[in-house]
Amino acid sequence: MQHCPQKPVVLPAVVHPPKCNVTHSMQEYVVPEVHPSHTTHVHNDVYKHVHSYPHSQDQVAGAQSEHYHCPPEQQHGHGKHCNRPW
Repeated sequence: MQHCPQKPVVLPAVVHPPKCNVTHSMQEYVVPEVHPSHTTHVHNDVYKHVHSYPHSQDQVAGAQSEHYHCPPEQQHGHGKHCNRPW
């Protein structure tokens, strides 16, 4: 007796999380960078100031003036005891 092959049973699919792949592409750009330079030539005149210090002299004579207060009770002796300056 022979058995007929049975048809396979199809089960629901098992869905796995996706495997993510990343690809990179590249584009090259050329950016011209210009670095100019400039030279300025400066001429300087130098003025040297030479200082001298001549000296002269003179003489000054001074004078002083003093004032004394003599209360009336001391004026009889013609100012002998008047020695308190203002």
